[in-house]
Amino acid sequence: MVFSLPYLKRQPLVHYGHAIRENALQHRRLFSYQTRAHPDARWYHLDLVKNHTNHHLLLAGREGSLRTFLKRAGPRLEIMENFIRGDIEKLIDAEIHDSLKSYSQAIRDEAKKSLEAKTQVMFLWVTLVLKELRRCFSVKDVRQTLQQVPHDLDREYHRLLLQLMIRTKGSLAKPSMSMKRARYLLWSVLACPEPMTENDLCYAYAMQANVNGTIEDDLITTDGIMDACGDLLRVTEGLYHIIHTSASEFLMRSKNKWEPEDTDISYFQVNLTEAQRSMSLACFTYIRSIDLGYPLTDGSASSLSSRYTFFSYVARYLPFHLAEGLQENDQVCLETSKFVRTHHLYALIGYLVATSQSSTQTDFLESMYYWGEIFAATWMQLDQAFNLELNR
Repeated sequence: MVFSLPYLKRQPLVHYGHAIRENALQHRRLFSYQTRAHPDARWYHLDLVKNHTNHHLLLAGREGSLRTFLKRAGPRLEIMENFIRGDIEKLIDAEIHDSLKSYSQAIRDEAKKSLEAKTQVMFLWVTLVLKELRRCFSVKDVRQTLQQVPHDLDREYHRLLLQLMIRTKGSLAKPSMSMKRARYLLWSVLACPEPMTENDLCYAYAMQANVNGTIEDDLITTDGIMDACGDLLRVTEGLYHIIHTSASEFLMRSKNKWEPEDTDISYFQVNLTEAQRSMSLACFTYIRSIDLGYPLTDGSASSLSSRYTFFSYVARYLPFHLAEGLQENDQVCLETSKFVRTHHLYALIGYLVATSQSSTQTDFLESMYYWGEIFAATWMQLDQAFNLELNR
């Protein structure tokens, strides 16, 4: 976002807002016109700043985007097939021996030739197919896999999910345990704004899957995660995230944009609002199951994260999930209304305030922004919650 803010010369900083009010409307119209008339209107503002010392520019956005903006000509990266074809072939040559080390050189050469012909210069596609070849246990399996692998990533994602259904003998009408596990895991990873630790992912799954008994009864192992949807997840420095943007787009694509054959795997289609609803309710369930005490007065704030494994995640991301899931979801609205009328809300806010000095200013303000949205949506219940706290 670009805000060009002219202000009056020799006016003290305290009057900065007055100048904005006087000049903003006229300048906004000029900026709007310039943007429509000239695709490179942003350079007009940079030139204006250079030539007029009283004109100041406020840039808001991601650091990488701002660096690009401030360069006269944005950098371009164009990947040509002839440039990376050699790298793809080296990847296939290096990995094919490991993937098919139990087979003869003739079979490895056959597989290598097939992959090189179908790759369309996609490293991720090669990685996924090589992973599939490691699951083959005969020459017939290898040849059948090479014949069936599709040419594009969308069809490969379809094939991987269909294979999961076939392998676990699940169906749309009667999903297998692995299918249910995969859906909850994918919901968790896609709903979270950042990559998740293994511990947080296991608890997020358990909180959604748990019907009765303790939460710990539904915790899964690393092998359980990888068995359910390991082909679609990647672990980077201990953090789990979707393997590629194209996989996220495929999973979250509305059903009316899926191919007809994708109805076979529609169980895995991710409605992000539904995923946010599920994560919100999971966080509510967790926070109601623990004793937060009075973090602002009893000195327990520093020990809550170590005492309650999933608490750090809930404290940081519950407001985000709520802000995303409150819209057009009666169940989330009802649970939020109940939550703000309990002492859990004030204990949680107390924890955030008590630990604000150890967190970055950006994280704290971002968290308060999302809580502010929740307060606005449930304003009537806050008065009841405040009176409840006074009477405790």
